[in-house]
Amino acid sequence: MNQVNNTLLKLFSVTSVVTLIIAVVSIGLFYKTFAVNLLEEQSAKTNAVLSKIIYNSIHIGIETKLGVKYLFDDESIEFISSQKNHPFLKSIIQDSIEQTPVVKVKIYNPKLKTIFSTIKENIGKTIDDVNIRKVIETGESYTDINHYEKFLLDGNTLNNVTLLTTYIPMTIAHEMEGSESKEYGLFGIYVDVTKRYESIVSSQWGFVSVITVVLLIIYSTLYFEVRKINKTTNQKQKNLDDELRKAEKTNLVLGKNFAKVATKRDRAVKENEAKSQFLANMSHELRTPLNAIIGYSEMISDDMDDGDTSKVKEDSKRINSAGKHLLIIINDILDISKIEAGKMELNIEDFNVDDMINEIIATSKPLADKNNNKLIVVSNKTTVSITSDLTRTRQILLNLISNAIKFTKDGDIFITINDSKLDGRDSVEFVVQDTGVGLDDKYIKEIFSPFNQADLSSSKKYEGTGLGLTISKLFCELMNGDISVSSTLGQGATFTVNIPVLVSSSKYELAENDNVTKHREYCANVVIVDSDPSAKKLLTSYLCDLKFYVIFASTALDCVRVAQNNNVDIIILDVQSSGMDDWLLLKNLKNNIKTRNIRIIVTASKNELELTKSLGADAYIVKPFNKEIVEETVCNIVGGSDSVVSIQ
Repeated sequence: MNQVNNTLLKLFSVTSVVTLIIAVVSIGLFYKTFAVNLLEEQSAKTNAVLSKIIYNSIHIGIETKLGVKYLFDDESIEFISSQKNHPFLKSIIQDSIEQTPVVKVKIYNPKLKTIFSTIKENIGKTIDDVNIRKVIETGESYTDINHYEKFLLDGNTLNNVTLLTTYIPMTIAHEMEGSESKEYGLFGIYVDVTKRYESIVSSQWGFVSVITVVLLIIYSTLYFEVRKINKTTNQKQKNLDDELRKAEKTNLVLGKNFAKVATKRDRAVKENEAKSQFLANMSHELRTPLNAIIGYSEMISDDMDDGDTSKVKEDSKRINSAGKHLLIIINDILDISKIEAGKMELNIEDFNVDDMINEIIATSKPLADKNNNKLIVVSNKTTVSITSDLTRTRQILLNLISNAIKFTKDGDIFITINDSKLDGRDSVEFVVQDTGVGLDDKYIKEIFSPFNQADLSSSKKYEGTGLGLTISKLFCELMNGDISVSSTLGQGATFTVNIPVLVSSSKYELAENDNVTKHREYCANVVIVDSDPSAKKLLTSYLCDLKFYVIFASTALDCVRVAQNNNVDIIILDVQSSGMDDWLLLKNLKNNIKTRNIRIIVTASKNELELTKSLGADAYIVKPFNKEIVEETVCNIVGGSDSVVSIQ
């Protein structure tokens, strides 16, 4: 089975590479074809205007000499065909095409015989081309583009030149027994488009190079993910095969458990078949990102409507940026998936805080300079080094500083480092403050939700998925830290991160306080939902004295998630802080089978006691807090009191 999986992986690789090559070649050819067609269309319109100018100029010149009714009647054609009149007509035409890229003009009669040319040697020659003959038959112009290694022009030779020729029909009138019959002659206008054509070819290669890089990044990401999945499933298959062999040996001795072994074997086969199908279909998934790439190529084509190919380079950079952005999104989603699945492990190490900050500033400075922002570091700490996950801590701060730079222009970003306390433990506080656009109060409570930005208009103006802050919050929780935000719309935002000086590799660690000697029998996990920093700090101090472990939840969704996924004993809920209908949150917690047994203390006003009782709260406390009242209320709850406790 492993051999089959490896064969499928090789098939995926080969198919993917072939798909990439076909995609790159196809897009490159499409780009060049579209650009050349656009060049022909624009030049044809310009040449049509030039033909009218030349027509009028010749008409005026001949009318002055002959007084003819029609420009291209028999008498006019005879005049034009005369060799002695060539200098006169050539002078008229050259005056008309002066300051234009036109290098040659021809006039053909309906038999496609050249009756005039700015190059005298061409006069009298007849052309025989199906496409040009259709111009005579239909009266519709025809444009052609050709490259010449050598092109003779009035005694001069043009080397490696690309000429665009437009054949434009003209009406020739004949007098026939008092009536008129009309047929078409031709203007042939030759335009030098060498530079524009070379620009198209050059930009085509640049465009193909960018597309290739973007697709290779996408392919590499998918390849390594598929390879990792293949390796994992092969190991699972091996483990299952080993288990099956052991079970079969046992079955030979005891004559039992065959049905169980067969069930496991069938399950293993089904899982492996599903995995094999996944690998076989993975190459198809490469086509999806191509839609975005093709979309950007169409934008490049639109940029060329004005004939200016200088924008192609900038649009190509956007495609490259989009590929890198896609890679960032993939990495962010993988990080979130690992954390939610409990697969993200901390790499605890000792590291110097100043060294980390200096590295972050060096990384962020180019982006800050782009928005004309100044990065200012203020260090008030005495802590030199901490024991934590350097990579996660650095990523949190980079996310916050990058956001501050992105939403600030011509301003200052302050990075302040302070000594602090978190849940009674020593910590380092990182404050990132900017002078940018700020946040409306109604968005602050949702700012750490996945894929969130302040509003739809900001997501269009400022690039981003909204995953950065979610990841930062999850990393903080993983390290038993904390993150919060305060902001005023139009006056910037302040994000505060607290990371313990000593991070445990385990997910939960009780808050320690060496001075605590009482209430040791009341150890419990307590979730605090309160947007007031001073209230949280005060409650944390009281609860740490009781040897409780404190968990913070910024929103109602966070509260529900923490309560459902952790061994929570008590929730202290400020009904003004949850981010949804606060009483609805209380009701949901009491009606949820996973959280109904958690004891809930509500901080509310005195006149809300009856509502608190009806919704099932176990107690409520009136602000401002009193230490003795808080301790007594919490101890009663933990001690098993079933009545609602109203503390005045």
